[in-house]
Amino acid sequence: IDFIAVLGVETFQEDLFLLFLALTAALIPGWIWAIRTIRKSSLHTSTPDQVKAGYLDSSPGSELGVFWTATWKELRQLWRTKRILVMGAVFLIFGMGSPLLAKFTPQMLSAIEGAEMFADLIPEPTAGDAMVQYIKNLSQFGFILAILLAMGMVVGEKEHKTIPMILSKPMPRWVFVASKFSAQLLMYLVMFILSSLGAYYYTIILF
Repeated sequence: IDFIAVLGVETFQEDLFLLFLALTAALIPGWIWAIRTIRKSSLHTSTPDQVKAGYLDSSPGSELGVFWTATWKELRQLWRTKRILVMGAVFLIFGMGSPLLAKFTPQMLSAIEGAEMFADLIPEPTAGDAMVQYIKNLSQFGFILAILLAMGMVVGEKEHKTIPMILSKPMPRWVFVASKFSAQLLMYLVMFILSSLGAYYYTIILF
């Protein structure tokens, strides 16, 4: 995928649609594998005796119900462990700090002895510079933070020996992973909107 992305930027500079089409084609093998895995797991249906004994039916509707329950549990866990509050604070700092950095960078350079010549080279900052700074900060530190917070979610439960207990309910493996991914996705979506509002508000005030 990285090879296609680099090659596509050089080849399809004038046509972004072809670039996205090439990236989508690179993802097709993964989608085929995912669909086959889900279909294979759905073939193992529970018997009526197992359902009466407390085992979960593996029909698509029943598995979706388990998925929503597991996602809600992950959201509650993110709240109780204060990860949502930490992410909110960090994203707000990125959002509100980017316009501030764009606005006052020339003044900060002017205050440094020997850097006055560089301050004169910087043009008068605009609202566009504030948005460019915000996107740059979010694309660097935001995604790094997302990786660092999410990389240990499955491994941590494996180390604490909670995965066998959860999957013995039984919970399908795709539900276990997808619920964590969905909870993280919802959290980052809310934090992205929050940081965007902060950046927009400070841009209006400063520019």
